[in-house]
Amino acid sequence: MGENTKNSFSTQNFTLKQGFCKALISISEYFGFNYVLDGVVTDDGLSNLPNEMSLLWEMISGPGTVSFDPNANVTNPSVSFPSVGRYVLQLTADDGQASTSDTVVIVVVDDLYGGGSGTAIDPYLLNTDEHFIAVGVNPQHWGKHFVLMNDIDLSLFDGQAGRAKYLIIGSSDTPFVGNLNGNGY
Repeated sequence: MGENTKNSFSTQNFTLKQGFCKALISISEYFGFNYVLDGVVTDDGLSNLPNEMSLLWEMISGPGTVSFDPNANVTNPSVSFPSVGRYVLQLTADDGQASTSDTVVIVVVDDLYGGGSGTAIDPYLLNTDEHFIAVGVNPQHWGKHFVLMNDIDLSLFDGQAGRAKYLIIGSSDTPFVGNLNGNGY
């Protein structure tokens, strides 16, 4: 499988709302086998025990059992994945009066792209949907060169029913200024 190297970094935010409880999950994504989850939970103070919030990270699905360090009840555990694949993790926050949860999909891959170094002469190779998704979550690469190697279908990356949501490549703050060669696909 290769070493547990961290090749890229991005942040996604998810807001949990229900009743009197609200939580914000910041997920620091690393492509490799280790991620750092950074949960921030705020309480409205209306429960019987103000500021007494319990948290629980848990794996909903995946090809192997993940482990949380130091444990699954802290806001920012390190999570280790045993193998490549698609994992669904859930954060639940409970203030004693209301409970809410949300899920996040993390795809663990061996290599960020299918090859290449991101230069005009040696562009990053996009062979799979995971490779294409990796472009969206790595704004530090939005000035690099890419070439599409297959006809990639992203229609299922809609964020529905526990599926990952495709992230737009580029933003008004950080536009995509690289090159994407569609290679006839």
